[in-house]
Amino acid sequence: MEKGGQKVCIIGAGAVGCAIAYILSKKRKYKIYVLEKNATIPGLNQSSHNAGVIHAGIYYSPLEEPLKAKMCVEGNKLLYAFCKKERIPYLKSGKLIVATNKLEKEYMNYFYNIALANNVPRIKKLNKKQIKRLEPNIDATSAIYIPTSGVVDTDKLVMKLRQLSERKGVSFITSTKVMNIFITNNLFQISTRSHEKNKIFSCDIVINTAGLYSDEIAKMVNSKSSYKIIPTRGEFASFKNTRKLRISRNIYQAPYGYYNDTGEKAKVSLRQYLKLYKEGVITRTVGVHLTPTVSKNFSAGKISLVGPLKTVGIKKDGYEGKLKSNDQYLSKIQHFLPQINRESIIPYYTGIMAIEKSNKDFVIERDKNYSSFINLIGIESPGITSCLAIAKHVEKLL
Repeated sequence: MEKGGQKVCIIGAGAVGCAIAYILSKKRKYKIYVLEKNATIPGLNQSSHNAGVIHAGIYYSPLEEPLKAKMCVEGNKLLYAFCKKERIPYLKSGKLIVATNKLEKEYMNYFYNIALANNVPRIKKLNKKQIKRLEPNIDATSAIYIPTSGVVDTDKLVMKLRQLSERKGVSFITSTKVMNIFITNNLFQISTRSHEKNKIFSCDIVINTAGLYSDEIAKMVNSKSSYKIIPTRGEFASFKNTRKLRISRNIYQAPYGYYNDTGEKAKVSLRQYLKLYKEGVITRTVGVHLTPTVSKNFSAGKISLVGPLKTVGIKKDGYEGKLKSNDQYLSKIQHFLPQINRESIIPYYTGIMAIEKSNKDFVIERDKNYSSFINLIGIESPGITSCLAIAKHVEKLL
């Protein structure tokens, strides 16, 4: 279906880029191109290297992270509806955030209040006996139960968004790396390289959803752009769902902070955590968690995931190098999953998150000099959950 009107170039075909293409493709006034440096969609970056968790909105303060707070809660509903309609494998499993000591409970209660502020539905606190009824293999003194959390097959999600967009006339162009962007006569001239050949794409609107490389794309248009992506590697392992290790839902620890310069856990009081977080000394993490996988028939898979174990100070393509040991996974989870042992743990995959250095929240805004250039920077977790809500937000910006 050929369309006239404005030409839109979306740079990056992850979940967010494909969701934007899908939402915009419903309007006849756009002719849309999606440029992707990888040879396949899904590619090899954030959207295909994560646990596929559908978040509920419990972590993001509406005062400090208003976009994440809003987009996560809205995106949760939109994503479940989309997956149900399009038959994308998902599991509305729910989530437990567990505490095993007094300090963890203090952190847990803080995020419980954030969830209330975000109007996350039907959450409740559980005691040890109630936890055991839901998850017999989990050992914790208290927990928060969040029924709207779940898991989605992210590869199938991205593929479906692409497929539906293509039916509406969107052109996806793979193996195409953006080399530079020039502005001539109010048009963006995007210089690309594909299979040793150069090509120029001319368009009216550019939407930067390049993930790990979004800061570099932003600087091509505005050399004074201050965005800086800090790549953070997250490693995942798996274990078989045996009787002694089986879990039925996402199992998370109480969130905490890690020091930006070392990656070490900040073992501090909640009050000190909030101070260091506000000062930008630490980054919040939801910690190493347990995630059931989802099978093609919408049931739990034969394995569950454990991770991510994080590494800072790496390159954007730093998937290799020294990886974490089984003992390091054990040290993070054995206190609430006591029957797991090092022989149960099998390395699974590695992903790299695109964390923006100076912004805790998503950055979704027009370039200061060129209003038709829209940057989406630091779209890490909960980016998958929020992808359709983010797409609708970008549509309103246009």
